Amino acid sequence: MGLKSWFQKLFGNYENRFAQENEQIINKTLFYKVLDTDPSLLLFFTKESGWIGANKAFFDLVPLQNIEQLRANHESIRELFDHEDEEVFTEYDKSWLDYIRTHCPNGYGLGIVDPFGKMHSLVAKCTLVEEKGMELYLLRMEDQSKLVELKAEIVKVEQLKSKFLANIGHEFRTPMNGILGFIELLSKTSPTEKQMEYIRSVQGSARNLMSNIENLLDLAQMQNGRLS
Repeated sequence: MGLKSWFQKLFGNYENRFAQENEQIINKTLFYKVLDTDPSLLLFFTKESGWIGANKAFFDLVPLQNIEQLRANHESIRELFDHEDEEVFTEYDKSWLDYIRTHCPNGYGLGIVDPFGKMHSLVAKCTLVEEKGMELYLLRMEDQSKLVELKAEIVKVEQLKSKFLANIGHEFRTPMNGILGFIELLSKTSPTEKQMEYIRSVQGSARNLMSNIENLLDLAQMQNGRLS
C-alpha cells in the first residue's frame, strides 16, 4: 500500500478537515510537496509493507532516488548509517523503531555520510500512529550537524583561551618572582626611611600583581577541569 493510499484509508473519517469543494486539491503531488517543506528527514513505515515513503530531505542525504531502491537494495535502513550512538541489536527495522519510540523520548543519535562525503549528525525520534487497526511509524530525523559543529568550535575556542591564559600566567609569574626577590634583597641593604617607603610601595604593587597572576592561572585550570 502506498503512502498516499495509506493516509487516505487512515483518515477517511476526517474529510471535514478540508473545505468540501477543495478536497480534490489534496492529491498525491501536493501531499509530497507538503512533506518536502519539512527540513527534517521523514520516513514512513508499516509492519505489513516496510518502508513506504520518505521526503526530499531524506533522499538528499542518501544515495537513493526513491523508496523502492531502499526496499530493493537494503534489508534494513540502518545499513545507510555510518554510526549510531547506541549498540541496539534488533533483527528487524520495526523492533528498532519500537526501541527508539519507547526508550529514546529525547532522541536517538546517529550519523550519515551524504553523497559528497560530509558527515551529518542526526537525532531520530519515532512516533506510532494507530487508527482502525492500522499502524504507521513516522521516523523523524533532525539534522543537527551545524549545532554539533558550533559546539565543537566553542570547545576549541575555550581550550585555546585556557591555554593562552595558562601561558600568559606562567610568563608573568616567573619574572614577578624575580622582582619580589630583588625587592626583598633591596630592603636589607640599609635603605633610608624614604627609600624604604618606595620599596614597600613597589613590594605591595608587585604582590597585588602576583595575586592577579595566580587568579589567572586558577581560572585557566578551572576551565580545563583540573581545579574544583
